[in-house]
Amino acid sequence: MQIYVCVKHLPDTAANIRVVGGDAFDESCKFVVNPYDEYGVEEALQIVKKEGNGEVIIVTVGKESAIATIRSALAMGADRGIFVKTDAQFLDATLTSKAIKRAIEQDGTLDLI
Repeated sequence: MQIYVCVKHLPDTAANIRVVGGDAFDESCKFVVNPYDEYGVEEALQIVKKEGNGEVIIVTVGKESAIATIRSALAMGADRGIFVKTDAQFLDATLTSKAIKRAIEQDGTLDLI
């Protein structure tokens, strides 16, 4: 069973976020895995454990710093990660979903996202 979990790399809610320019912010603040996505990772791990076999694959889209988010999910017990690199400041939901869809399709067969 292959379970893909989409995770978002975002600033820590406790971080001091400083706006720079009109639509950007200082990215030197601490970033974390979206807390709701952590629930998804944990649920996927429990499903694999219950089934007795399977693989939990983390998928994220972002800048190079988003690799830390994948590492955090791997530390939780995920088997591997897929990183879709972009240098764009902001990606809308449509572009993000298309990038994730394509990455998953290229990776293999899926049972659950």
